[in-house]
Amino acid sequence: MSDYQRAVLRAALEDIDNLAAPRNLDEVCRVLSLDLVDFAKLGQFGMKAVVQQALEGIAMGRLPSRSASRRFRHTSKLPVAAQK
Repeated sequence: MSDYQRAVLRAALEDIDNLAAPRNLDEVCRVLSLDLVDFAKLGQFGMKAVVQQALEGIAMGRLPSRSASRRFRHTSKLPVAAQK
């Protein structure tokens, strides 16, 4: 993964922490090899979990693969905060 891709994920994580959707959602999805709609459906906590997991994997020397969407599929089952 390139430095640019890492920067995209870190910026997305900051945006999510600030209770906003990542500014470059399509680029984040491209880096993670995830579908834009599926990623957006994860909600704040799901998005954060996926991005953190990807960054931790990079730190441990694992590179994202084409099957990244399979690795992160379980995050779609994360509970989403109830909306008022």
